[in-house]
Amino acid sequence: MKTSAYIKEKLYLICIAFLTSCITILFLSAINVNHEMILVVSFLFWGMVLAILIIEYLRRVGYYRRLQETLTQLDKKYLITEIMEEPLFMDGRIMYDTLKIVDKSMNDYVNSYKITQKEYKEYVEMWVHEIKTPLAAAN
Repeated sequence: MKTSAYIKEKLYLICIAFLTSCITILFLSAINVNHEMILVVSFLFWGMVLAILIIEYLRRVGYYRRLQETLTQLDKKYLITEIMEEPLFMDGRIMYDTLKIVDKSMNDYVNSYKITQKEYKEYVEMWVHEIKTPLAAAN
């Protein structure tokens, strides 16, 4: 996960925070709060916004980095769903649950295909056994 991509993704939040900050500054100026207090409120607000963005970024980048490292170490990439850890953030959990459902669906499909192949093999073996008796009698 690139920092620039994360910032682009969270641009709407930054814009909302900027508008909220401007409205707060205008409101505090309108009710004659001194400029030092407005500055302190603005720094506290932006400190909280930046802290939230940084913490969320660090959680996500750590998870996706570990996931990418695990994927590069696997020789059978389709096993990633078996060993990936469940993320602590909501959209990651949705992705995790979706991948688990897709993995189960694919395993069910492969198992049904194996059963079909086994049944076909048994049918061919039975047919060969049934046909060799009349052929042996004809000779």
